[in-house]
Amino acid sequence: MKYRNVIISWLLIVIPVATLNSQQHNVEILVVQEAWHTGIVIETRLLPDTLLTELDRYDHFQFLDIGWGDRDFYQTPGFPVWYAFKAIFWPTTAVLRIAPFNLQPGKYYSTQAKLARIQLSENEFIQLCKFIGHSFQTNDQNRIIASKLAGFYIAERKYSTFRTCNTWAARALQSCGLDIRSFMVLFAWQLFRQLDRSDHEITYLRK
Repeated sequence: MKYRNVIISWLLIVIPVATLNSQQHNVEILVVQEAWHTGIVIETRLLPDTLLTELDRYDHFQFLDIGWGDRDFYQTPGFPVWYAFKAIFWPTTAVLRIAPFNLQPGKYYSTQAKLARIQLSENEFIQLCKFIGHSFQTNDQNRIIASKLAGFYIAERKYSTFRTCNTWAARALQSCGLDIRSFMVLFAWQLFRQLDRSDHEITYLRK
């Protein structure tokens, strides 16, 4: 009886600790805003084996910058006025862009870029990966659909005035538990203002 009580007492101590450890915020992601682009940066090595398996082609890179936007505007250099006008006034096909890189983010992005570091738990990170995976449109063979340029893939939802890259990024962060809103988050400054109000641990590499 004495030993049983000791074992029970030990379990009561250990089990809550294990539960807390599983919720530690030890996975780091970045939110980046550079010029017209807003994206989420994740380390390739952290991708779950069973999620986003078609991104295995990027395994030899350290980071992936994943963004979402209007297909024509996103894939055209500079600032194509007609595509910008069309994206504002009509729902258009959207794409996801995967930009892989190996440099540290502080060196990869320009000095004008804004970089926010967010700490997630492992469970939150998995939910984020699921959201990103569901953002890809797939064909009858359940394969993601490449767009006309390398690194771009057809997205599941349409781009519109009220659903921009910043809306998508906000929804992605919502999916993993950040207490932010995505409704009418259309511009980068609105997204980062939401981040500033979040109770998650967020630090800025560059603001």
